[in-house]
Amino acid sequence: MPSIQDFVQDFRNRILARERKAASEMVRVYASAWERIKRRIYALNAEYERLAAKGQQPGLTWVYQSQRAIQLKLQISKELNTFAAYTEREITQLQEQAVKESLAFAEQASVMGLDLKPEYGVDIRWNKINHQAVIDMVGANQPGSPLSVLLSSIASAGALDAQNALIQGVLLGYNPRKIAPMIRDALGIQLDRALTISRTEVLRASREAAQEAYKANDAVVKGWVWLSALDDRVCPSCWAMHGTEYPNSEPFASHPNCRCTPAPLTYTWEEIGARYGVDLSDLDQMEGDRKYKTGEEVFRSLSEAEQRKILGPAKWLAWKEGKLEFSQLSKRTWSADWGPGRAQASLKEIVGGNEANYYKRFADKFLGRDYMVESGVRLTYERLGHIYDRHPEVNASVINDLMKKAILMPDEIVQSNSDPTVNMHYVADSDGKYWSFVIKTLHDDTFVLTVRRAHDKGK
Repeated sequence: MPSIQDFVQDFRNRILARERKAASEMVRVYASAWERIKRRIYALNAEYERLAAKGQQPGLTWVYQSQRAIQLKLQISKELNTFAAYTEREITQLQEQAVKESLAFAEQASVMGLDLKPEYGVDIRWNKINHQAVIDMVGANQPGSPLSVLLSSIASAGALDAQNALIQGVLLGYNPRKIAPMIRDALGIQLDRALTISRTEVLRASREAAQEAYKANDAVVKGWVWLSALDDRVCPSCWAMHGTEYPNSEPFASHPNCRCTPAPLTYTWEEIGARYGVDLSDLDQMEGDRKYKTGEEVFRSLSEAEQRKILGPAKWLAWKEGKLEFSQLSKRTWSADWGPGRAQASLKEIVGGNEANYYKRFADKFLGRDYMVESGVRLTYERLGHIYDRHPEVNASVINDLMKKAILMPDEIVQSNSDPTVNMHYVADSDGKYWSFVIKTLHDDTFVLTVRRAHDKGK
């Protein structure tokens, strides 16, 4: 029998697979619309070239004569309005499917959370809710809904962007054929918006359906747990939120394209029995499995390269030095249309502008590599992490300054007794305490092995 984590992941994958298939079809429909728009642009180009062949240089006046710009804008608006209407129908259908699946998922996941073996013969009464009521509650198919307004804005914004691209191209002296890619790129922004809206709204409907099911069964489900996919595409905010627990009254608030899922947090059998004055503690099978690992616990098990890829070098350095709590990676947001949300907090928001700039400058010294170079000596991220683990009291600034001094002006250099390619560079810090930089020198490379406190020079 799969674990509840695997069950949640499988459910999430099914929802996303259906959404990806629909997204591919949306791209196809959009491409057809672009082909029709492009034909009008090329017709303009043919007229442009006829005038150019006569020695005339068509400019903005020509663009506006005979309503050429207006006609192009009208066609683009028409095509994008048709695309927006198609997209809204697709999203609504996807939401209806997601709601139905999510209601079934909520029940199955909750039963799995109770962890009851069949031989105990206990009947679980699950209150089923009408999926149409949830669809109406989500409100995607209601006139004037935020989704409807958002999709309708694609047409007006796209037409305006295309017109601006046309004007800019003519001002630069381009012919319409050369301007076409500029218009295509401007319209491509609206396609990206539509795809983002699709994924966000389908997953939002799925999450809200699950939460409504939990609320309707609060005798069994006392809350929900934020579960993320925890892969390298998950943002730091969702890494920080993974494994956090909430009551049923707390809405799931996240960001666009979020793939996270609210898993049920069920009562233990002991808690259920106590409610009725019955001892059911012997029905609890695997109490330890009810607790999910937090995002931080899983994150700490990753390699440092994986951690840096997720957080980014500067934020990783600040976290490694203990300048920020893992929970600070996520911040609350608010939208007048969509309500509460979550987003990744910037390093500046967490540690302040001066500290954030310092960490960025230090991380920039690595220049996209896994090491920085100071006077020909390499300090790798892996070694830097090792130093922090051994000496959490030392920050990046101190390490960098000490390393410079140890390389350029060491108080003493002592060769290793066991390896002639290794030297200990002793240097005193501002408090007069000695540090030893252990540096290995080969014929084509020199790098820091570690840094350690020393009782005295040469010791």
